[in-house]
Amino acid sequence: MRELTQDCVVFHTNSVLKRDSANRRAQLSKWIRKFHSECGTLTSDVKEAIDKLNDSSCIVIMTAHQPNLFAYGGVMRKATLGYALSRILSKELGLPVISFFGIADQDFANDRWLRSALLPDVQKRDGILELRYDINQKLMLTNIPKPSVKTVDNWKNEIRRWLLSKINSVKRLGKELNIEIDINEMNLISNSDGFLGLINECYDKSRNYPDFNAFLMSRIINEVWGYDTLFSRFSECQQIFEEEFKLLISNFREYSTYVREATDSNEVKVDQGVSELEYQLLPFWYHCECGSKVRLTPEFADNSLSGVGECDNCKREYLIKLLLNEGCGLSNIISKISARALAMPLVFFLGLGVCCYIGGAGGQSYLRQAKHVADHMNILFPPIAVWRPRDRYHGISQVEALLIYQKISGNYDSSLYTQTVEKIKKEIYEIRKETKEIESRRQEFISPHLDRDAKSDKISEIINVKKYGPNRDDRLPNLLINERLLENISHTLTLYPCIIDYAINTSLQNTSKQWIGFLTEDGTLNSDLYLETNIRTSLPLNYTVS
Repeated sequence: MRELTQDCVVFHTNSVLKRDSANRRAQLSKWIRKFHSECGTLTSDVKEAIDKLNDSSCIVIMTAHQPNLFAYGGVMRKATLGYALSRILSKELGLPVISFFGIADQDFANDRWLRSALLPDVQKRDGILELRYDINQKLMLTNIPKPSVKTVDNWKNEIRRWLLSKINSVKRLGKELNIEIDINEMNLISNSDGFLGLINECYDKSRNYPDFNAFLMSRIINEVWGYDTLFSRFSECQQIFEEEFKLLISNFREYSTYVREATDSNEVKVDQGVSELEYQLLPFWYHCECGSKVRLTPEFADNSLSGVGECDNCKREYLIKLLLNEGCGLSNIISKISARALAMPLVFFLGLGVCCYIGGAGGQSYLRQAKHVADHMNILFPPIAVWRPRDRYHGISQVEALLIYQKISGNYDSSLYTQTVEKIKKEIYEIRKETKEIESRRQEFISPHLDRDAKSDKISEIINVKKYGPNRDDRLPNLLINERLLENISHTLTLYPCIIDYAINTSLQNTSKQWIGFLTEDGTLNSDLYLETNIRTSLPLNYTVS
């Protein structure tokens, strides 16, 4: 945190005279107030933060994410890092600092985590319980209706069944293995009921699917955790950045050149960034009337620039005039466009004068590409922070997985995990090999070409093969089950779970308290965290199964 804080101080000092973002921030504050009013999280702290945003000396920390279904811990900890950093920077510089969280609700609904939330469960396929919502992946999120009451009730019932099943399993395994495990069952169930209550409240207030998820995030962050983080929907606030979009369009040839360099150069090329063909596209999507989006390619004619494209969903073709002899025609469509991934930070950083951006592990690649473009176009690009450690804690499912590992392997040493897997695979292979060998001899035994003495010899061979181990065939089903469980154990213990797992095992309040405590003690952003839960046991936490 010290290094990040210092980077932000240096960036602010060097850029404070180069930005003029007061007008854009004032416009943004209106959309922020609208979101929190509709969500029910316009707390006194949020109101105070909105006032700070309108102060010309205010420093802005920004993050953004899609409104995922029951977002995983990494999404939520972005807000925690923003909150902690804002407090440290404010104290360091003696200036107001706010943390802004943009909800990317104009994305396509095709990302898995938008419609899927994962909980660890060693008994399920691949060691994971998946909560799903089937949606039209070709539409923008804003056009996805919120789930039916039946769907939400099914999710809540699955969560309840999962919790009770895990509690009973851990109790049984602990008794069977004579291991002392203190489960605060009442707290686990109370935490679960509290989270399900939040789901109900957010469902009642939401008007569509992204709102349902974004409202849940805000209720946790602003209400339960008490942060003054400011939320706004991209679908509403991006239209305030007309001048920033105009800059990219008016200098499109230059922009395109640097995008091509960023995606093609060996110095900045990355594996998970935007496509190498990104330079051929305009920096924003156009929103089709059907609820989907259109990729626009540039079409130049004399001194004019138009965008041409076909809707991904309905296949309608568009010709959008952007630059004409008399000026830019962006004003007519500003409410119908949204920035592409690489252009988003350029637009927001320039418009709001952002001092630090908190990204995710998956976004580091395109952010490096965006920085290349920004540096060459003289657009200020702030320090980027990523906080994605592994939280290690004794959750109810993690404890169950460790107990099953001990039952199968006879020890708790996770460093022996690979050896245990290989041992079981070898036993399975040998049994199958012997079974095949016996079957081969049996086929020879029933051959009509063998005389009585030869058949007697074959019977002796079959008996000798079976001597390799008593009832070896009977062991195969259990070995196959253990092989599957060992694979599931790896998935269960290495999963980055959704926020439900934290809410139940640690409680939402204590999750924030422990995350904040780690950061304020100057914990490094890539160190593992060891969290306290409602389960006490001597089982190891530093497992390394893979």
